[in-house]
Parts: sequence; structure tokens; C-alpha cells
Amino acid sequence: MITIINYEMGNLFSVENAFKYLGYKTLITDDSNEIESSKIIVLPGVGSFHKAMKIIKSKKIDISIKESLKKGSKILGI
Repeated sequence: MITIINYEMGNLFSVENAFKYLGYKTLITDDSNEIESSKIIVLPGVGSFHKAMKIIKSKKIDISIKESLKKGSKILGI
């Protein structure tokens, strides 16, 4: 399962459709527990990096990403 982080911005559904086309199951979420337990994480791209980081930090998604990486997860930032 590939976890696609939903931070209310980014090209979520384009990323999801690309992985589905390749035959992968995906989960779009902003839930900390799901992100921390994921083996593969995708952080979709966005035009406004500053605004995106404000949202990511306000939802504490940055902490969840760090915890997941400590457990050996892989991350793809677009």
C-alpha cells in the first residue's frame, strides 16, 4: 500500500491515478497513525511550498513523516 499524504493541497488524484494505473493500492490520508505506520509515503507536489509547509506543520504531518522515516519507511516527494 502506498500512502499519499493529504495536506489539502497538491495533485493528490493525479498521483493516485498514476499508482493505480501501475497496479498499486493507495491510501490518501492526513491521519498521523496511518502515515507513521506506512512503508511507502508520497508527498504530492504543490506550487506554493511556503503555504504547503504551514499546513503540514499545523496538522503535525511533519512529525508523522519523521516518525515513519525512523522506522525505515521510504518517501517520495514530488
